[in-house]
Amino acid sequence: MRFLSALLGLCVLLAVNCQTAFALASTKENAQSKIKLQQVDSLPDVVRQTLALHFGELSDYKNIDELARSFVVPKKYRRPAGLFVTLSHKGKTRACWGSLDSHYPNLMAATVYTTEAALRKEYRFKQINSVEWQFLKPQVSVIRGVEPITSIAGQNALAYGLMVRQGNKAAVVLPGEASDAYYQLMICKVKAGIPSKQRCQIYRIKADVFK
Repeated sequence: MRFLSALLGLCVLLAVNCQTAFALASTKENAQSKIKLQQVDSLPDVVRQTLALHFGELSDYKNIDELARSFVVPKKYRRPAGLFVTLSHKGKTRACWGSLDSHYPNLMAATVYTTEAALRKEYRFKQINSVEWQFLKPQVSVIRGVEPITSIAGQNALAYGLMVRQGNKAAVVLPGEASDAYYQLMICKVKAGIPSKQRCQIYRIKADVFK
């Protein structure tokens, strides 16, 4: 009898726990289902929405997590990839942030979080303010591959990006940020803190650029 009573008590406890877990899962699912879903086909448009949310001009979502979950992701963006977001005004960079490695499950989520990082973590330029953000031009560079090269001969700075590395020093210049390969290499070395005449490892960056 004691065994049966204990077994019955355990069953009741398991049932209560299951009901609690189901209720919590349902609450979470309902909370997520209330997020306003949207279809956006352009990664630069995702950048613009993130900017609007950051500066309090988008009231449909409470935070960037909700915004990142709000997009109905097109098939072409349903993949992880390294990604950079560049914000510029009249041809001058105001912020640029990203990674050669993938950190998010799809390109739209990556664009949201990378844009937010560009706004909060970029230290090389004056912080973007609530007046100028609407005039910024967004560019999203999605990394397709990085390959080592032995020289910049044949490097097309408009079509390919460049990365330099020496020890723990490294820097990236994205496609189109320099007019020619030699200038691209010099910019990269300056950004990395590598002397211009010092040898270093160089890598060609293949990327799809969305403006």
